[in-house]
Amino acid sequence: MSPRIHASRAAVVTLALLAAGGVRARAQEVRYETVTTFKLGGTLGTAARFMGVGKPHTDTTYLKGDVLRIDSGDQSRIIDLDRELFIDVDHAKKQYSVLTFAEFQQRLQAMMDTARQKAAGQPAASPAEPTGTQADSSHVKLTGSVKLERTGKTQSIDGHECDEAVLSMAVQGADTVKSDTATLYATSDMWLAKDVAAYDQVHAFYRKLGEKLGQPWRASAADIGKLLSQSSPEAADSYRKLAEDASKLQGAPLMTVLKIETAASGQSTEEAKKKEDSGGGLGGFFKKKIEKKIEKKVEGGDQGDRALLFESTTKLQNLSTASLDASLFQPPAGYTKVVMPAGALPMD
Repeated sequence: MSPRIHASRAAVVTLALLAAGGVRARAQEVRYETVTTFKLGGTLGTAARFMGVGKPHTDTTYLKGDVLRIDSGDQSRIIDLDRELFIDVDHAKKQYSVLTFAEFQQRLQAMMDTARQKAAGQPAASPAEPTGTQADSSHVKLTGSVKLERTGKTQSIDGHECDEAVLSMAVQGADTVKSDTATLYATSDMWLAKDVAAYDQVHAFYRKLGEKLGQPWRASAADIGKLLSQSSPEAADSYRKLAEDASKLQGAPLMTVLKIETAASGQSTEEAKKKEDSGGGLGGFFKKKIEKKIEKKVEGGDQGDRALLFESTTKLQNLSTASLDASLFQPPAGYTKVVMPAGALPMD
């Protein structure tokens, strides 16, 4: 399945893994759609709009007992808790692949081990590259925080009264040599409806999936927060508070707005763009151009203007509890079974 950012699903998975408990509702069969629209910031956004990119994308989710299916374009993903299987279906090619939970854990662990090894031993800069360029990031220190806030705001969506919850994360990279900093912000603004009881089954499913997969999946879902905790005590405190707050959240995310933004200080926006174009500075480190200013200031007011990199809006609609045919949760007859490529993971 092609990688996409699905804000509502990401929020559900994250909060379900963080929450220790939660309401266990009576088993129901559930079907719903999530419609996502997105936009990019800066010149990338202008080019995307010119090319017609960014049209609404619809996913359909089906849940029957302990089996869940997600349709996205001509791809389907089936997660079977009882048989401990991931099944990816390509309807265009009329083929499917199967990966057991054990194989998934092995692949994910190998990927995480490789990432940790790279982080622990940064390659030295080549003689042709002076110290301080993009190839030398040993003097970049990462800190950050994550929090979940229940704002108390409400609004009606499709006849349902929704409460607002905002999940936010800030990761700051500080260049200890050049005194430059760049901060990456991820904010997920969720509107949760408590009167959609059937959706509790989705939360319960992902909790069970987390229990089945155990480590390293639960670790990977919060890997950024834990890595930050190692170098920042305040980040560890914010992560613990996040887990505590997440356990109290309930409701179906009828609308979720996800924003990815960046901000730089110690240099002007124009200087950041020039440094990145030449391959240096923290702009090169994040590999994102600070293309434009927006009027919202970073909290504290001393870290410069934020620039939008990505924004998506996801709406949950057409939820139904009608009976679902069991054939939905099996590869269609006549499809050919193929081997999932080495290193691939059946999770967005």
